[in-house]
Amino acid sequence: MTTRFLAALAAALIGAAGWAQGAEVSSGGITADLSAWRADSGTTVRQDASGLRLSWRTAPNQTGEIVFNLEPNQPLMERLALTNRGQPELVLMQRVNPITLLTIGHRDLGNPAGWVAFFDNPPLRAYQTVPAVLKKQTVRVSSTGSRT
Repeated sequence: MTTRFLAALAAALIGAAGWAQGAEVSSGGITADLSAWRADSGTTVRQDASGLRLSWRTAPNQTGEIVFNLEPNQPLMERLALTNRGQPELVLMQRVNPITLLTIGHRDLGNPAGWVAFFDNPPLRAYQTVPAVLKKQTVRVSSTGSRT
């Protein structure tokens, strides 16, 4: 995978959508904010009733595309694919919901040498691990240079 591909994927996870800068289209009841997206960034951004699509050139004859499902209770990433000119699309993943686990515990900061908190061992005390819950409420596309 190229750096540009990974950068576009990371940016897309943060937010994306629309036909043109400033356009507002809704999918899943969510309207994308395109005010910070630049059409000359090299990424095509489109939002329609079926979801949010970002596509970009990954190589001279190859295009990457990610489709986000903004409907509640549906996996966030509908599809991630690569297409080589003249060949069928290669779907890398489909209907995937990323997860994040949070570990909640307590650090012992009572030691007067504060720097030793780095070496503290919280798993020796009570803790719990819980899943973070993603609520699809807003999406925003932004561009900085050639990164979207």
